[in-house]
Amino acid sequence: MDQYRWNLIKKKAKTIGYEIITKTGTNKLLKEWAVRKGFNSYEEYLDIMAIGRGFTCYEEYTKVWEYYPGMPDPIKENRKDARFIGIYIAENSVSKLFEDTKQMRYGNPGYDIICKKGYKIEVKAATLARNNTLSFHLGKNKIADYFILIGFNNIIELKPLYLWIIKSDEIIRGSRLKDIDVLSISNETELVKPFRKYNKIDKLEKLKEICKGFNEYEKIEVYNDNIPTKAHILDIIVKIRSSGKSNTTLKDISDVLKEEQKIENRIPILPSDECSK
Repeated sequence: MDQYRWNLIKKKAKTIGYEIITKTGTNKLLKEWAVRKGFNSYEEYLDIMAIGRGFTCYEEYTKVWEYYPGMPDPIKENRKDARFIGIYIAENSVSKLFEDTKQMRYGNPGYDIICKKGYKIEVKAATLARNNTLSFHLGKNKIADYFILIGFNNIIELKPLYLWIIKSDEIIRGSRLKDIDVLSISNETELVKPFRKYNKIDKLEKLKEICKGFNEYEKIEVYNDNIPTKAHILDIIVKIRSSGKSNTTLKDISDVLKEEQKIENRIPILPSDECSK
């Protein structure tokens, strides 16, 4: 979209009390962020980040990270991966918004969380697309009792704009929510108005605090002294074996890492209040 047309759209929107938040899609935002940091692309950033962990590239990192205790799940490193915002941010955050919830394992069919009343809840998240629209991929899910839909401004800032809790048999635009494949909602005053009754302002405000804390701790950066490298892990294995223990377990390595943290007074690798499991 050229700048002239974009300015006209913003001017027209302002006359009806509506502000357009973004004209840039996720891929472009991440590329622009990477270029500002000195990379040619976001993919190059991911590869260099993985090399900093001691791997040959991001692809290798995704395949073997579980064998290295303390290494973050690669989806936490890759904001292009839909699971980053869907699971790492949205699902894990929602589980903190309600008491006595049980979060399901990744890939559980039909729902992500069970609340204390036994309701099955599916969590869906979306960021504003170039056309200023939120698109939630529901997949005609007839298993969940409720859907929690979270709309973010963009993948960089992760500012929650909306949090809607909707019963699965609620009628949305003539269809039951559980019969809808993709629900697209334009971020315009009149088009968002029908969803106001599903707003949960108190939960939205709490979610904003969670995401604010996440961004303060987990800003997108290449290097993080609190995360061990592959070389560091291998060095620990050598030391353990040289002490006379032939079989080295993941717990052995984790124990050494935890002890190092205590000695160096470092931030824990996986903080107890981190927005993840």
